[in-house]
Amino acid sequence: VEEEETVAGRFEQEVVLPPGEPKDVPLQVELDLVRFFEDDLRGLVDLASAIVQNEPPQTVKLRVQPTVNTSLGPIEYPSPITVVSKRAGRDASQP
Repeated sequence: VEEEETVAGRFEQEVVLPPGEPKDVPLQVELDLVRFFEDDLRGLVDLASAIVQNEPPQTVKLRVQPTVNTSLGPIEYPSPITVVSKRAGRDASQP
């Protein structure tokens, strides 16, 4: 949310993604927003206000940093990949 990492996790088992085919990958995630924003309660208020459309929109992104198993061993991507980036809140469709 607004360039701050809010959740992180790992798959407990390998997930195979066939090349060129979309595939749903279920992932259980828990997030304690109060704990995350304990140092910046204003950030939590801004996000909640944007969702109910009282404040300017907030940017929410899903980023992953996969590890690919190869015959040479696992190779981790050097930096995260942005899978989804959306604006949430009032006038979110505007740049």
